[in-house]
Amino acid sequence: MKRILPILSVAGLAIAGCAGNALDTYRQDLNKRWTLSSLTQSGKEITLNNEIKQKAFVQFEATGVRFNGNAGCNNFFGGYEISKENEVSFGNAGMTRMMCDPASMKVEDTLIKILNDGVSQAIIKGGQLTISRGDITATFTQAK
Repeated sequence: MKRILPILSVAGLAIAGCAGNALDTYRQDLNKRWTLSSLTQSGKEITLNNEIKQKAFVQFEATGVRFNGNAGCNNFFGGYEISKENEVSFGNAGMTRMMCDPASMKVEDTLIKILNDGVSQAIIKGGQLTISRGDITATFTQAK
């Protein structure tokens, strides 16, 4: 029994270390500039005109605590935390409030709902970041 306990302890540390490495890898993968490529609400595509496609992005800072971006017209910023792979906890986001065309305002109002005050699912796969909460899904591609 004495020999089994140390072996189990080492195995437990190895598993915990792997989980930490996966979370670190996820943080590194998220730490990029991501350009908005599609946005849906309740399964319906929200139109992204060319101006929005050129401007809309989110950038997660390397420190792992701040994010910023542009929602097609206005800039936004806030804090975030990752405690679990594929989930991001957002704090209260701030945003400039210029009036824009109705299509841009629809994108902004929808996008900020998943980047503000709560937990969103955030999956990185094949150079794409998909952030979703409730009935809203935003897909981003890695900026080059």
